[in-house]
Amino acid sequence: MTAKVSLIIPIYNAEKFLRPCLDSVAAQTIFDETEVLLVDDGSTDASGKLCDDFAENHTNVTVIHKQNGGVSAARNTGIERAGGKYIAFADADDLLMPEMLEKLYTAAEQTGAEMSFCAFEHPYPDKDVTITYPFSENTLLDKKTICTQIAQFMIVDESFNALWNKLFLRQTVQKNGITLTEGKKYAEDREFVLRVLAVIDGACYVPYVGYYYRYVETGAIQKPRTDYGERIVEQHRDDCRKFAALGISESEVCRIGAGCLCARVVGALSFAENKLRGNNRRIVMRSILNDTALTELVDTVIADASISRFQARILHHMRRKSIAGIRLTFATMRVKVSLYNLLKGRK
Repeated sequence: MTAKVSLIIPIYNAEKFLRPCLDSVAAQTIFDETEVLLVDDGSTDASGKLCDDFAENHTNVTVIHKQNGGVSAARNTGIERAGGKYIAFADADDLLMPEMLEKLYTAAEQTGAEMSFCAFEHPYPDKDVTITYPFSENTLLDKKTICTQIAQFMIVDESFNALWNKLFLRQTVQKNGITLTEGKKYAEDREFVLRVLAVIDGACYVPYVGYYYRYVETGAIQKPRTDYGERIVEQHRDDCRKFAALGISESEVCRIGAGCLCARVVGALSFAENKLRGNNRRIVMRSILNDTALTELVDTVIADASISRFQARILHHMRRKSIAGIRLTFATMRVKVSLYNLLKGRK
């Protein structure tokens, strides 16, 4: 009998959180009708053994041990091996809520959608936030809706990028040769979702909070990078290519996404200001300010951007290539926030 869902989990050195993740998989209400593909991407810790132990107790679980090739290559291995009617993904350090797969499967079957998706929970330092979507619930969202509402939402909000809160009809994915771009270091999920949206005729939104995304911070945030500007520009160019398949022109991508793009630039500078120190901070900030393509892109979209006065000041100094101005603006904002909190505490 064909499994209802093939659940693909790429795994690399995830032993700290892997067991809770696998327990949440086993707790799925349609677990017995799910094909679980655990792709061990060359782990050097106990992850591989944890996978093997889990498979020993469940006949519907297959472990694929492969040489390390990155998360996209691991997911593609799972896509190639998948035999279920639908394909789902999960990350090895996250949790699935018990009814997630069943609700997504039922919604797809009842509406005829080739992709179904649900809400999810995202942890932040002060609290967990539930991410929902402004779409009609438990009904077929047709091609017109995909090309307008969903596509335009993706331009301004990156919360739709993830693979792990979605179910994809396997036949659609495999027939159209949709895979993840191996070696791509960012936005690979977004590219996959956009390619799916371009070929399907219907999707369905299930308001169930089905997934818990666990943000795992690593020491990598202390390492200076010099490709933030390059990444922002490349994602914009890639968006222009991918959204064209959904009938949205480059000028529309620029107009609709102007505020989001500007916020991304400010966010990169904020990261350097708040997470890095000394020469590392200067290296990253200077790389952003000296990126001519990024500056030209900001110049192109800023007139259409709905941004705060604070963001406008940061971008003003960025275009003037003034690190001192950027740092002074951040420092002024920190003082204002501190004074606000102090006065608020006295009330």
